[in-house]
Amino acid sequence: MIDIEATLPATTERKQLLGIMADVRGTIGLGLANIRAYLLSGDEKFKQKFDVLWAKNIRRYQDLTNNKALLDEQQSKVFNALDKARTLFLPIPAKMFELRGKKDWNLANYWLGSKAAPIGAELVGILKSMSENQQQLLQDDAKQSLTAQQEAITATWTFLAISIVIAIIFGLLFILSVNKRLTSLLSFIQKISEGNLQDSDNHGTISKDEIGQLESAMLTYIRKIRHVIGDVRSGADNLASASQEVSATAQTI
Repeated sequence: MIDIEATLPATTERKQLLGIMADVRGTIGLGLANIRAYLLSGDEKFKQKFDVLWAKNIRRYQDLTNNKALLDEQQSKVFNALDKARTLFLPIPAKMFELRGKKDWNLANYWLGSKAAPIGAELVGILKSMSENQQQLLQDDAKQSLTAQQEAITATWTFLAISIVIAIIFGLLFILSVNKRLTSLLSFIQKISEGNLQDSDNHGTISKDEIGQLESAMLTYIRKIRHVIGDVRSGADNLASASQEVSATAQTI
């Protein structure tokens, strides 16, 4: 509208109209600049400047509306478009100031500080707790492994000690058994050496090991000696009987 006004004839009324247009444009431009400054900084002084400028804009826009009859056809069309845009714009600054004045005006930063940061701290706490729990589990596993190892070593030494004791006991029993049998065999041999051949029939059960084989051989030997002695005794008895017959015959003769 200002550009069109510059092409029209200059009159006192049109000069005043041009000043009104300049004030409307200036207050709108400066008002928008203060809105941007407030949105960037949040400083209340920019909001206060906007309020002063917009109050002036309202007055000068009313003056422009009152002088609408001075506008030509093309300016009237532009004014109608400006009026519609201004009507849509009027409630926006108050909403922008209201939203920028809240704590969550910058939703990303607000959520970062009010939601993400606490959640992050909570996650750090959870991870720290998990780490401590894992360390404790590792320590418990190490203790259990060490305890199991010590128990295994103790069980091995215990089993070894028991095995040694059992081996000693069986060895002693074997030695005692062998000594007993050797003593019995020695006693039997001594009786044979003394001429007692009668106990061979009551010698008992003979084992199949080396000592048993020795006992069996001794008994076989004794039985053969007894058989030979029996044959000798029988021959002696026959000889004595024949001698008596010879003596009787001799006496008879």
